[in-house]
Amino acid sequence: MRGRKPGSPKVQDLAEGKQGLRLIDGGGAPPEPPADDPNAPPAWLTSEDARRCWRDVLPDLTLRKQYIALFERELGRYCAAFGDYVEARRKMDAAGGAVVKSKKNVDMLSQWWVVANRAHETMLKLAADLGLNPVAQLRMAGLQLDLFNQPPRATGTDGPGGASPANPFGAFRR
Repeated sequence: MRGRKPGSPKVQDLAEGKQGLRLIDGGGAPPEPPADDPNAPPAWLTSEDARRCWRDVLPDLTLRKQYIALFERELGRYCAAFGDYVEARRKMDAAGGAVVKSKKNVDMLSQWWVVANRAHETMLKLAADLGLNPVAQLRMAGLQLDLFNQPPRATGTDGPGGASPANPFGAFRR
């Protein structure tokens, strides 16, 4: 008889929801039970540096009222990238820096430099999304910086035709 081979018993049990893993909306693990402390880092953040980053960043975001539980995964990704960055920098420094010698005695970039660089890029992107740098904070607050050293102002129109005292060219349209 031709046809598809039956799956392993473990896969069949998972598909039927018999073991500890519950299928939710087509797959995935069940949500973690809430911790006693709502500000505690998630259990999947295992690096101590990442957990320290969580404890440092979360109070600031909460104080500025820019954190809701929906952002937990994004903040966790930022903290995990921070933990990866710190660990890679430590290993890179222990290995002798960013440039190492290959087996053929040729200078090349350390693998730890590559890991640190990618973690840094991830941190930059997530910091902009979470409002962890000054420009992102202004963007999230609805303010716009003027390139000609004028004070920040709220976006929108203040005068007729879109002109405002801070932007006399707002009345011009394409």
